[in-house]
Amino acid sequence: MNLLCWNCRGVGRSRTVQELVRLVRTHNPKIVFLSETRQSDERVKNLRWHLGLKNCLTVKKEGTGGGLALFWDDSIVVDLQSLGEHHIDVLIRAGLNSTQWRGTFIYGEARVQDRPKMWDLMRKLKSQMNFPWLMVGDFNEAMWSFEHFSNTNRREVQM
Repeated sequence: MNLLCWNCRGVGRSRTVQELVRLVRTHNPKIVFLSETRQSDERVKNLRWHLGLKNCLTVKKEGTGGGLALFWDDSIVVDLQSLGEHHIDVLIRAGLNSTQWRGTFIYGEARVQDRPKMWDLMRKLKSQMNFPWLMVGDFNEAMWSFEHFSNTNRREVQM
């Protein structure tokens, strides 16, 4: 099974939607996760018809940014465990006889001082189940100082 994860920085532009549709047609993912949709839930949910993925969960955008969407194919069974402004946590089964696994789709805290909240959430989620687990998304974090592009320096110990 393959999946597509994209921080699309808004799906309000037709070029972005066209590129998303092209990616889905080219790679045929069974699951698509979008972060930073920057659109209303209804507008995001309407994308499922363009993508050919009829199932959808969304998290409403806050202010001018944010917003999450998870789309999946009819051949996949998705059971919502929790969702919040920065995550969608689900159990996934690709068929009746397949192994169930956990998918946590992340859009990390943009503000550095709030990032420990995301790590705390991941620790909490980890303690709740013992399934094979995939965490994927934009964590808004860098592992090394050379990956961090900003006017504000961050110490490597913070990464």
